[in-house]
Amino acid sequence: MSSTYSQQPACNRLVETDSDLVQLFLEGNRESLGVLVERYQRALYFLCLRIVQNHDDALELVQKTFLQVLEKLHTLQKTDKFKTWIYRIAINLCYNLLREKSLYLRVLSDLPVCTESTRDDPLAREEEELLVRNALSQLSPKQRISIILHIYHNLSYQEIGEILGCQEATVRSHFHLGIKKISNQLRKKIGSQHAM
Repeated sequence: MSSTYSQQPACNRLVETDSDLVQLFLEGNRESLGVLVERYQRALYFLCLRIVQNHDDALELVQKTFLQVLEKLHTLQKTDKFKTWIYRIAINLCYNLLREKSLYLRVLSDLPVCTESTRDDPLAREEEELLVRNALSQLSPKQRISIILHIYHNLSYQEIGEILGCQEATVRSHFHLGIKKISNQLRKKIGSQHAM
């Protein structure tokens, strides 16, 4: 009795690069797209969630992202740029949704904030996290996206530049200005709270 599960998979999930998987898909191997979905769906979900701040919208945006990938993968010129290409699609879909809903772009990140004084105090830790989220909400969209992609998705400044359509130096500037603004806002807020 032979089982279809004993056959060798069409692509080796541990060895194949994104570029290899894209090429396999373009050559007719449908399983390779499934591997790409598995690789990116979680990261794309959290990226979309941080941008649109809604679980259901984030799930729908990830689905739309992969539908666009399926429709347009044949147009990808450089298969080694798949990661930045898929992130660009997801971010564009997020921007479109926010425009459609007439929402302001609010990226409230769940940066773990824990100082020595709040490590054992859940109430104080929650208050500090709220301060960070509020500070993040004051940043420009490109500053917020640069921070999210660099810190949470471990993308290089060059990759972020490709996603945002700007130079690496510009991304560095967005990132560092955003961090500086957050730091300044936190100092002001914490200082004013201690003065009370």
